[in-house]
Amino acid sequence: MVLDENKDLAQKINDFLVQYRKIVLGVLVCILVAVAGIVVWFVTAENSRKTSITSVEKIIYELEDFKREDRAKNSVTEDTAEQSEKKVSEAVKEAEDKAIEELKGLGSKYASSYAGFRANTVIAEIYFQRKMYEDALKFYELAAGAVKGSYVEGVASFNAAACADELGDKEKALSYYERASRVANFPLIPRAIFNTGRLYEALEKKEDAILSYNKLLEKYPQNEWALLAKSRIIVITGIDKQ
Repeated sequence: MVLDENKDLAQKINDFLVQYRKIVLGVLVCILVAVAGIVVWFVTAENSRKTSITSVEKIIYELEDFKREDRAKNSVTEDTAEQSEKKVSEAVKEAEDKAIEELKGLGSKYASSYAGFRANTVIAEIYFQRKMYEDALKFYELAAGAVKGSYVEGVASFNAAACADELGDKEKALSYYERASRVANFPLIPRAIFNTGRLYEALEKKEDAILSYNKLLEKYPQNEWALLAKSRIIVITGIDKQ
């Protein structure tokens, strides 16, 4: 009886497949096409990621290589130190300007990727070295936005805060130090927290400053910045917190 039922079931399945074979084949084809599409998308995305990073790193390498050659050439010239320095600075500045323009395009094209972070960070570093802090801040901000959730977001945010600090914009500097302090695995979290306390002090928000310093003491009690935080609490409150 069971055998007959199994035969009947098998026959029904066979009849169904024969009757609706075109539909079944169509569904299978759609599934295969979808799977193939996903595979192609992943391969394309990975190749694009590798290409973007390679493009950025090539520009960075060529710039650094030019600087090395320029320093070596400068070391063997007979010019006076002042003349030699002027020649080097002009040559390097021209190379940096060219790299900046190329990296700006790549930073914009790959705005939400590690390649975008690298491109915008290098631009920011060049501007920072030139003491063009507003421009440096702009590109550190772009770098931070390119890698949200990654520890390097902390690096870019911390550097953006340093630029704002140089510009005397305490509120913006405070905002970026706080952002850096919230990034998981960022190695300079204690320093970022200390700087939030320092800026709260500068803004005459003593209670907020004490909260920041206490946070540092609680989370990183053995850190050197925590020791400085303790000294600041003593200065603010006049109480030696043991």
